[in-house]
Amino acid sequence: MKKILLLFFTIAFFASALGGCSCQADNTDSNAGENVVGSDSNLDDSGENNDNDDGGEDAMLDDGGAEENPNEFAIRYVGIDFETGKEMSIPNGMWKVSGKYPERYTLGEAVSIDFLQNYTNGGVEYEFYGYFSDQQCTVPFGGITETTTGEVIVYAQIKDDVTIYV
Repeated sequence: MKKILLLFFTIAFFASALGGCSCQADNTDSNAGENVVGSDSNLDDSGENNDNDDGGEDAMLDDGGAEENPNEFAIRYVGIDFETGKEMSIPNGMWKVSGKYPERYTLGEAVSIDFLQNYTNGGVEYEFYGYFSDQQCTVPFGGITETTTGEVIVYAQIKDDVTIYV
C-alpha cells in the first residue's frame, strides 16, 4: 500500500509539472483522518505544505500495519452439535496445545489442519467426529489445497455426553 500511494503521488507530481493532471488522492483507507504526506490536510490556504516534516524517514506513508494481501483468505472453525445440528462453540480443551489450526491461508499453498482431541470437563465428555465442508456435516472436509480460494469454514462435528455419577 505504501508503494502504491507513493507511486501515485510521484506520478501526480510529474503530471502536474508537465501540464496538469486532475488526479486526486483517495484517503478512504486506513489513513483517513490522519495527516498523511501529500494529503489535503497538510496544505494551508495557499496550497503550501504545512506538515512541518523534514522529509526524512518519518515522511514515509504509514498504512497502519501490514499490507493487505489479496491472495490471503480467512479460515473459520465452527462447532456443530452432533445431536441437534446447531452451531456450538468448540471447547478450549479440544484444541491440541501444539496443534496447527491456522486462521489464514495464502492462495497457492496447501494447508494442513490438525484434528481436535476428545476432552472431558466436569462430567461432560466432548467427542470429535470429524471436519466437514457443510453445516449439515454430510460432506467430509477435503482440506485446503493449492487451488482453494476464498474464506474457508471448517465445521467440526462434536458430540457432548453428560456423565451422571450416582
